[in-house]
Amino acid sequence: MSTKFIFSIWMFLLLSVTSCQRTDFDEIMRKQQQQQDQLNSQAARIAALEAAVKLMNTDITALKAITSALQQNVSIISYKATSTGYTLTMSNGTTINLSNGKDGTNGTNGTNGKDGVNAPAIGVKQDTDGLYYWTLDGNFIIQNGNKLPVTGKDGQNGSNGSNGSNGTNGITPLLQVNTTANQWMISYDNGNSWQIVRDSSGNPVPATGPSGPSGPTGPTGPQGPSGIPGFSIEEGDGIITVTYLGNSYTLVKAQWQISSGNWHTLFVSPEGNLYGTGQNSYGQLGLGDNNNRNTPVFIMNNVQAVAANGLHSLILKKDGTLWATGYNYDGQLGTGNNTTLNTPALITNNVKAIAAGVNSSYAIKNDGSLWSTGNNQFGQLGIGNQQYRNVMTMVTNNVAAVSATYAHTLILKTDGSVYGTGANSSYQLGLSDTSNQLYPAFITNNVKAVATGYQTYSVILKRDNTVWATGANLAGQLGTGNNTPLNQFVQVADQVKAISLGTSHTMILKTNNTLWTTGSNIYGQLGIGSTINSNQFTMVTDKVALINAGAQHSVIMKTDGSFWAAGYNDSGQLGLGTTGSNITSFTKVSMP
Repeated sequence: MSTKFIFSIWMFLLLSVTSCQRTDFDEIMRKQQQQQDQLNSQAARIAALEAAVKLMNTDITALKAITSALQQNVSIISYKATSTGYTLTMSNGTTINLSNGKDGTNGTNGTNGKDGVNAPAIGVKQDTDGLYYWTLDGNFIIQNGNKLPVTGKDGQNGSNGSNGSNGTNGITPLLQVNTTANQWMISYDNGNSWQIVRDSSGNPVPATGPSGPSGPTGPTGPQGPSGIPGFSIEEGDGIITVTYLGNSYTLVKAQWQISSGNWHTLFVSPEGNLYGTGQNSYGQLGLGDNNNRNTPVFIMNNVQAVAANGLHSLILKKDGTLWATGYNYDGQLGTGNNTTLNTPALITNNVKAIAAGVNSSYAIKNDGSLWSTGNNQFGQLGIGNQQYRNVMTMVTNNVAAVSATYAHTLILKTDGSVYGTGANSSYQLGLSDTSNQLYPAFITNNVKAVATGYQTYSVILKRDNTVWATGANLAGQLGTGNNTPLNQFVQVADQVKAISLGTSHTMILKTNNTLWTTGSNIYGQLGIGSTINSNQFTMVTDKVALINAGAQHSVIMKTDGSFWAAGYNDSGQLGLGTTGSNITSFTKVSMP
């Protein structure tokens, strides 16, 4: 009786200790899980901050790229919506990514705490033989095919002797976790050896037990970054306005470019593909031969701008390198010699704008400096003397644009001021002094475009969209309504956004996209359906986006992207597939 009483007390104490140990263990694991949840929340907040900083850095990069594009006069070819905003494709071959993420939502609530980690339940249960055996989760523990007893059973009475002694107590099993395999291990020999704990089906018992009660709700996650306020892209007439981070930036939309020499015409697509048609006797098309073309043919890609005049061509690539091809008798190619080329040769780099005179060439570098080469008989290179050059020579700084012809040059500075150099015998510079100007001389202010005509005249477009002209007027090219020359700049038109001059005919594009022409028309270059000269501007057609005057021919692009040409066509410079037949009305050109 005393033995059973002692055993019962012992079992009660054992189960109480086991229960307390398990309760303490669960509590420790729960606190550990709460700490882990807090760490996860902090990690989420840090990740959100890192994302916000990354987005901010992306915004700064985009703003720098837009500012740089404006400074370098880089235009925008196209823009495409992405999952996070827009990608702008620029004329110099670069792209600008603008992020416009939607307003970030609040982070989701933290997930419930993970299940508690529970040890297998070790217990004691009496079997049908009246003895007590160890159990695992309510099932008897089997070792070597036998149940594991808690105590030994009483010995049997001997046949003649006294009662036998009690059997020895059974071995108390020990538990531990194999953290690598996430399994419970058990020892039946006081920790000398360990075995995998298996359930009644023989499967290993995992260290993570059945689901515990849900943990407390985690803290609210951080708010996502906000979208950009007022972000928008709006397309207007030849411009694209980007409103970004509270600022608006107006970028010129890249479009086709046209530039004509005496008898050849070059086209550049917004993507940078260069095409040419017309005379190629001196290799001015840069095709590697000297055969004329009467329809536009592909020359090269990655072109940013082109300038043609006389019998040579300048090509500005998207990487800022300047290439030249064609006639080079006066050193206008800038190659260091006077050898004519039929394949473009590299001249210099770091260039952002170019212009070609009849027998001279000009390059504006990224720093705003102007360089010139070629014929300098009248001081048109602006270098202080009348010596020819066959390499690019520094002229002046802070230059935005330049226009040159046979004997004089107009230079537009970044502040809107205009300077002239070269011949002024017919007042083509608008100066009272008719002597040659060897250095650029100041003419006027508030100008946004300049143009020079071969027959000693000049036209400027002021910032208020008025057009002013000076110089010779024998063919009525000044558009004054008479043929009287002017000795200073006089206003001749208004509401104009583009100007272009040929040998002695003038084209203006009004702000309503109508084309007006005046001057010499002996080859039909005015496009008015006759060969009669005009001394006043006459409207020719509407829906025009781009104009260009060659020596004695004209090319335009309509707002629908179609090309049209009129005038002299002896070398196929109109690109119509014919040669020799002059065209008096604008006729559609088929581009490749």
